[in-house]
Amino acid sequence: MSISNKCKSCGGSLEYNPAGADLICRKCGNSASFDKSLDFHHHSIDMVAETIEPEFSFETKSSHCSNCGAIYGESSTNISGKCEYCGAHLVRDFSLSKASRPDACIPYMFDKTMARKKFAEGLKKKKFIPNKLKKQLPANDIESVYIPAYLFNAKTHNEYNGRIYDTYSRSDGSSERSYRRISGVRDVETRNIVIECSGRMSQLTLDKIRPFDLNQMYAFKDEFLLGYSVEYYDKKLQDAKKLVDEVVKYDVKHHILNSYSYDGIDYFNLKTKYIDANYSRVILPTYCVTYKYGKKEYKTFMNGQTGKVGGNVPRSKWKIAFTTIAILLGVGAFLYLLFS
Repeated sequence: MSISNKCKSCGGSLEYNPAGADLICRKCGNSASFDKSLDFHHHSIDMVAETIEPEFSFETKSSHCSNCGAIYGESSTNISGKCEYCGAHLVRDFSLSKASRPDACIPYMFDKTMARKKFAEGLKKKKFIPNKLKKQLPANDIESVYIPAYLFNAKTHNEYNGRIYDTYSRSDGSSERSYRRISGVRDVETRNIVIECSGRMSQLTLDKIRPFDLNQMYAFKDEFLLGYSVEYYDKKLQDAKKLVDEVVKYDVKHHILNSYSYDGIDYFNLKTKYIDANYSRVILPTYCVTYKYGKKEYKTFMNGQTGKVGGNVPRSKWKIAFTTIAILLGVGAFLYLLFS
């Protein structure tokens, strides 16, 4: 971690300030601006051929803090962190490491103080939350961490055939199906596929706090990381491509079928060819809130751009049970009136 930013006024360490989208010195309050651009790099990629990447080593080496000069251990799994001696916020010098520089970043839109308020508000809106938890959030630890991800775009040429059907009711109460064969060729573009690459969360966990406003994604600059942490990508590009291929084919299938009116699908065959595809390495702002409720510890993620609270939250078994019983009673009453 060899890149640091010092305050020109007092020499203190600068941090990224979500409120002003600039840098701020927590010691004297002096601010400093830096250039930002919405234009970031997209890497072309062959979605068919196997993508071979150089092995990334995770050795620990000694580094000098550019703020105080102290020598400390640096893990190559981290892009940013703090000096353990002076507390300065440091960012990896990519020119001296084997790490690939991120292409883009969505910066934080609010700080930890506001994050605690947004988390409490968002938690109260969750279904089946215990009343005790709604009244008072237990003591918690909140950590700001950028989540690494791949952002994919793909253009495809698709050939398809299948059979769909409509269902008609007969006068005697039985039903009848009318089948139609469909076939054709479609060019479909699927954009902004986000695949998480962090060892701290799964794709499902990330999907729980989406969407992110990708219109507010900037070309990556070291300044965005000052005051925040981010681990390096732990998913290989080849593995991400497999997930992207599943998403693209799912999107293409529904894009085609949505152009037809039908009640059901008998079968559907799809042959997809990639015309063009690209990806960018991006980092996304999140807050991880750790707290205990009952005897269990919870780690709940929140979107650091929108404030949306994710899953893995306490649920009241009584509320779930009462809701289930109410639904069953309602269904039973409806069936009784229907057939009585």
